[in-house]
Amino acid sequence: MKKVVTYGLYNNEKSIKDFEKQIQEYIKDYGEWKIVKKFIDYTKNKQCISFEKLLNEALEENIDIILIKNVRQFCQATNYKVDFFIKFFNQKQIEVIFLDEKISTADAVGRTQIQIIVFMIQSENEMRSKAKRENLSRSYNRKKRI
Repeated sequence: MKKVVTYGLYNNEKSIKDFEKQIQEYIKDYGEWKIVKKFIDYTKNKQCISFEKLLNEALEENIDIILIKNVRQFCQATNYKVDFFIKFFNQKQIEVIFLDEKISTADAVGRTQIQIIVFMIQSENEMRSKAKRENLSRSYNRKKRI
């Protein structure tokens, strides 16, 4: 029997229920999987306390598989230290599966795909931040001229 945990970083209760449905749909083909714990953090709290609890479970080797909704949530929960945590889970022989992307850390191809997605997310965030700074600067300069 594989011990499975879920982790999610959510905005609201509806997104939790949607993820629950997604999990049930995903695991129905895996009769030997049993969900033993669910870890939930909320984006509004800015702290990922449940993620820390998940890490403690991993240290105690009580987990075989972690199901996570998507790579973006994992980036937020780990403060973009994805490589570090993927290596940590691999050392503990814990597979991480990202349901939205249908990617697993069980093989090198999956781990490489995750790195590419993380790079894209980081680049997107940097572009947004840069655009925001430029807009603020333009706004400030316009007010200054008036």
